[in-house]
Amino acid sequence: MFEKAELRRPHPAIYVLTGIFVVILWRTAWVSDDAFITFRTVDNLLNGYGLRWNVVERVQSYTHPLWMFAIAAGQWVTGEPYFTTLALSALFTLVAVIAIIGLADSPAAAIVGVALLICSKAFVDYSTSGLENPLTHALLAGFWLVAWRYPDRAGLLGVMLAFILLNRMDCVLLVAPAVALAVLQRRSWGWSLRFAAGLAPFAVWEIFSVIYYGVPFPNTAYAKLASTGLGRRDLLGQAVLYFQDSLARDPVTLCTIAGVMAWAGVRRRLNEFAFAAGLLLYVVYIARIGGDFMSGRFLAAPFFMAVLFIVHQRFGRWVTPGFATVAAAAAVIAIAPRTNFSGGHFGEGNQLTYIGSSGISDERGFYYQWTGLLPVLHGTRIAETPWALEGRALASQGPRVVPSRSVGIVGYYAGPAVHVVDIYALCDPLLARLPSTDAWRIGHFERRLPDGYLETLATGRNTIREPGLAELQRRLEVITRDPVWSRRRFETAVALNLEGYDELVAPWRSTARTPRPLQALGSLH
Repeated sequence: MFEKAELRRPHPAIYVLTGIFVVILWRTAWVSDDAFITFRTVDNLLNGYGLRWNVVERVQSYTHPLWMFAIAAGQWVTGEPYFTTLALSALFTLVAVIAIIGLADSPAAAIVGVALLICSKAFVDYSTSGLENPLTHALLAGFWLVAWRYPDRAGLLGVMLAFILLNRMDCVLLVAPAVALAVLQRRSWGWSLRFAAGLAPFAVWEIFSVIYYGVPFPNTAYAKLASTGLGRRDLLGQAVLYFQDSLARDPVTLCTIAGVMAWAGVRRRLNEFAFAAGLLLYVVYIARIGGDFMSGRFLAAPFFMAVLFIVHQRFGRWVTPGFATVAAAAAVIAIAPRTNFSGGHFGEGNQLTYIGSSGISDERGFYYQWTGLLPVLHGTRIAETPWALEGRALASQGPRVVPSRSVGIVGYYAGPAVHVVDIYALCDPLLARLPSTDAWRIGHFERRLPDGYLETLATGRNTIREPGLAELQRRLEVITRDPVWSRRRFETAVALNLEGYDELVAPWRSTARTPRPLQALGSLH
C-alpha cells in the first residue's frame, strides 16, 4: 500500500533545528489545570482507592487510559506527578520529532518538517501541558512507520491502532480511512485476522471499562457530546470561532492541515487521498463538537499528521538542503518568536488577557505563570496557587460534599476525603446525563444542581425531588457503587446502556432554560 522511505544521514541543519526545538520545549513546558483531573485519579489509584475521581464511585473522568497509566507508572516510581508528567511529555515529543526526521524522504524534507513543528503554536503548547497529546503524536508516528515500512505486519499495525484508541478514542478518525483502504487492498483473511488480533489491547480495555465502570465510554463523552442540550447551529458557530482563533493566533497549524488536504485532493492518488480523508474526518469532527476552549489543542494531532505527510513526499530537485535551510531559518525567525514566545511569561497577565470573547483561551499563556517549568524551578509553588489553597482549605475541613466549577488543581489538593461535584459534569455521572441549563462556554457546559442532589450525596439517602432524576440517580448509584460483580449492578448497567434514560430526564429537560453562550467571562477555570 505504501512506499518505503530511504534512510539518509541527517543534515547538520536538522541538528540545529532540533536543538532549537528542545530549547523552545524547555522554555514553554507547563501543566494545564485539566491535567490535575487525571492526577487525582492516579493518586487515588496509587493509594488503593481504584481508578476513581471521587473515591465512593467508579466514574471514568479521564479520556486517555493509556496516558493515565503512563503517568501512574511514572508516579509509582518517582512519587510525584508534576516533573514525572513533564518528563514523559518531553520523551514522547522527542520521539515524535525524531520520527519526523527518520520518516522524511530527504534531508530537505526533514528540515522543512522540523521547522514546521517549531512554528506551530498548537504543537509546541501541547508538547507538554500534562494532557495526552505527546503520546498521541508518538503513536501516530508509530502507526505510519508501520504502514509505510512494514505494511505486511498486520498484527503490529493493529496494535498501533489499538494504542491510538486507548490513548484517545476520537483520534481513530485520523487513520480510519487508511486502515479501511489497507483492508480492502489486501483482501486477505489472514492479514485481516492478524490485524484484528492486534486490536486486543483496546478490546481488553473496553471489556474492563464495561465491567468496572458499567459503560463503554468516558464520563466526559456523556458530559460534552451526548447531553449538552446545544443545537448543531450553536456548535457549528462555535467551531467557526475556533478555526478563526487558530488562524489568528497560529496560522501555520491550520494552513498546514488545509494545504495537505488540498494537495492530496489535487493529486488524486488513492493512498494519499485516504491520508487526507483522515484529516478531513477529524476536522469535521472538530466542527461537529464545536471545537474546544483550549486554543489549538484539537488541531495539534492533525497538524502533526499533516507534517508526516509533507516529509514523506518527494521534493523537487530544486528543493536542496541549502534552500530548505534558508527557508526554514526565515520561517523560524519570522514566526516562532510570535507564536511560541508570546504570552506565558510568569508574573505577567491575568485570566481575561488570555481568554477571548468566544471563550477560547490561550491556556499556556494563562497557566504558565503558576505551572510552567521555569517558574516552578525559580521557586513558584503550585501548592500555593489560589486553586491549590482552595483545595487544601476543603481538605482541612474533613469529609464533605462540595460543588465546584474548578475541579483540576482544586480537586487534586482537596484530597480523597472531599467529594467534589463537578458543575461542568466531567466527573459527575448524574450531571453528565443532564442538559446544560445555564450560560455555557465551549467545553464548560454548566448544569443546574437538582434539588436534593447534594443532600443525597452527603447522606446516602435519595432526596432528589424530581422523580425521574431520583430514579436515574438510583440506577447510577447501583452501577457506580454496588460491588463490581453484583448481579443487580450488571442488570442495571445493561438496561441503562441499551434502553437509555431519556424518559427519566425528559421532565427535567422540558423545564430547563435554553443554554446561552457566555459573554461575561468572569471566573471560568
